[in-house]
Amino acid sequence: MVIGITTSGNSANVVSAMQAAKEIGATTVGLTGGSGGKLTSICQYNLIMPSTVTARIQEAHIFVGHCLCEILESD
Repeated sequence: MVIGITTSGNSANVVSAMQAAKEIGATTVGLTGGSGGKLTSICQYNLIMPSTVTARIQEAHIFVGHCLCEILESD
C-alpha cells in the first residue's frame, strides 16, 4: 500500500509517486483536501478532507495517520 499525502491533491512529486505505485500494482490511497485534485483519478481510495484551509487539512491528515497507527498496533 502506498499513501500519498498532499493538501491540494496536485503536488507533482506525490502525483508522480502515486502513478508509479499504480503502475506496479500497489494499492493506492490519497489523503488530500479541497476537491481532491489530480489524486482522485489516480488513487483507488481517497480520503478528502473537506476544507480549503491548509492548516485544517494537515491537522486532519495527522489525525487520520494516528488512527491508522492505532488500528495497526491494536491486538
